[in-house]
Amino acid sequence: MKPRFLAISVILVLLPSLAIAASTSCPQHYMGGQAPNFQSEKLSDKIQEVCYSSYAVFH
Repeated sequence: MKPRFLAISVILVLLPSLAIAASTSCPQHYMGGQAPNFQSEKLSDKIQEVCYSSYAVFH
């Protein structure tokens, strides 16, 4: 019973971090692995993320 409980606990702890990381193509370039949110809906629909080896740019 304990190994099963441990496995479920690990999955529950890791799931939120995976959801945050999935919000961007290059989470390693953002604090906390989450890209910034844009306030303007007009801009957010047109912006594209470009990832380079050392940084990311919104265009």
